[in-house]
Amino acid sequence: MKKIILGTIGCLLTLPVYAGLYDVSGIAVNVEAENAVRAKERALTDAVLQAFPKLIEKIGLDDKFVVQIDMPKPPEEAQEDSQENIAEGMPSEEVQPEPIETPENGVVITPDEISALVAGVSVANEKNTPVRYIADVTVQFKPKEINAYLTERGVPFLDKEPPKMVIIPIVRENEMVKVFEEDSPLFLSLKQTPPETNLHTFIIPDGDEFDKASITPEVLNGTDYTALDTLRAKYRAKMALIVDITKTNNVYTVKTIGYPSNPSAGSDITFAVSSRATNIPAVMTHIMKKTADYLVRQLKAYHLNHDAAGGKITAVFNVSSLSEWHAIEKRLKAFNFVDKTDVKVLYKNSVFTELTFSENTQTALDKMAAAGFMLEPQSDMYVWKK
Repeated sequence: MKKIILGTIGCLLTLPVYAGLYDVSGIAVNVEAENAVRAKERALTDAVLQAFPKLIEKIGLDDKFVVQIDMPKPPEEAQEDSQENIAEGMPSEEVQPEPIETPENGVVITPDEISALVAGVSVANEKNTPVRYIADVTVQFKPKEINAYLTERGVPFLDKEPPKMVIIPIVRENEMVKVFEEDSPLFLSLKQTPPETNLHTFIIPDGDEFDKASITPEVLNGTDYTALDTLRAKYRAKMALIVDITKTNNVYTVKTIGYPSNPSAGSDITFAVSSRATNIPAVMTHIMKKTADYLVRQLKAYHLNHDAAGGKITAVFNVSSLSEWHAIEKRLKAFNFVDKTDVKVLYKNSVFTELTFSENTQTALDKMAAAGFMLEPQSDMYVWKK
């Protein structure tokens, strides 16, 4: 069980709000104390203690992992315990706090340890009285320190944010297709209630003429999504998340597709929702909430399965000659995290190769990309981008 009690955490630096993987926002505080200064101090301390378990819940890959905060007793309680022990004949110096057992699947952390991991806090919607402080608090943690803390304890976690996704809302019913039309129930619900997760950043298009022009017959038929490249560029989104809903009677079949395909971000999902509700926008909001929840679970499951040390992928290299392949192979072997390159198939000008990494797959791919050697995911393999 998580224990969160008000305490005192050193000096907290107040920073402006920047949403990020290591930030925990939306912590509502409402604290009363002997004066306004003390109320604010206790409120921010409470927010930080609430934020740490929430951060682990956010980036941790093990949903059963437990965070327990080892809180010192308030001075008045500690004094009472001391007096009780003295009354029972035990010298006061022998009074020791009860040790907290570390959970089998978790950690015990003190307020001071949490304080050392905090970069700062920011507040919004502040209200105060002479004895009360109310605000919405965002706590920013230090990425390197958090990574080191979790790594030392063998806790699997995400260390990068999924790419921003611009949503393409497609609704099919009675042979009619609606995307950015004003009467599209999905587009309407997205405008009113954008989906949220504590990891993903969703972008809702304006639905103007430029956006409409990007939805070609090929996009609607699922045969070619390259027309969405201009849409992604417009909204500075790395991915387009196509949410394709088909209504048959009272059943909504939902299929989501990520373009370009990105297994580490999570996107390809299919599920069905049965509803007789007449409030169709509300049904669409429910569908998008389920979609967002699926994305989080899929993202974490992928990283939990693929972020262990070592990994293998099948990569396809389109080359014009054998000498070009030899140059590529030499370059691959120069990466110290590529343990093995094993050619499986030669077909025309394509070389199908199994690459074995000593590091986790995504980290290895990121390092290769940083070196100008890009492998793009396509279906169950990766294709070299010249």
